[in-house]
Amino acid sequence: MFLACVFVSILLALMPQAHSHMLMVEPPARNAMSRLGYSNVPPHPYDDYLVCIQTPDARCPPCGDKPDTEKPRPHEAGGKWATGTIVRTYTLGQTIQVQVNVTNSHGGKLRFKLCTKGRLNRPVKQSCFDEYPLTIGGRNSKVVQLTTPYGSSEVLNLSVKLPFGITCKHCVLQMTNTAKEFEPSAVMFRNCADIAIKGTAKTSMAGGPPLEQPPSAFDLHTRSGFGSGYEEQKQYRFYD
Repeated sequence: MFLACVFVSILLALMPQAHSHMLMVEPPARNAMSRLGYSNVPPHPYDDYLVCIQTPDARCPPCGDKPDTEKPRPHEAGGKWATGTIVRTYTLGQTIQVQVNVTNSHGGKLRFKLCTKGRLNRPVKQSCFDEYPLTIGGRNSKVVQLTTPYGSSEVLNLSVKLPFGITCKHCVLQMTNTAKEFEPSAVMFRNCADIAIKGTAKTSMAGGPPLEQPPSAFDLHTRSGFGSGYEEQKQYRFYD
């Protein structure tokens, strides 16, 4: 296991990071916000390359950081890219639209989970996400298999069902891809997005409506712009 992890570590280090990997753009993940017009978040040089190798002694953090990253980790509450900005507000039990841009596939399965205990300065634990694995609409399944060949790109537009009866001022939506290419090592790509779920029939989009023209796989591949060309999103935290 140790040698396998070392091999994967070297392989990941040698991969050109400009050859993108994976980014959740709807709802905008913390690491994607600067690219999508949120001016209160600094530019992210590796926004689609949040990758971690999980071992029995080093569990991958929930939002894409590496286990040995100094706290506060940059993609967790209190970190550089975790500003607490609610990017979308939904209604309880709603089926929401999620878009994931994969521009260098390593295969494997994609999962979405919800933590209802988001805080501005208190990181949430993986056990919180594990309470609410979400169902992918139209599949009656909690996983999506990446089917494009290794190294290829695809854009996944998915319907994800929020749990009925759950409301929150600050929830965190987690995306996880465990790469099949590197098995038996557990190589994970993770993103987190800050959302709210209201208990009324009225739904508002706290961070602006979903993008009519999300960045293409080519845009992500070239890392051009970091938000240029997209209308600046309105930003505020959700309160009653």
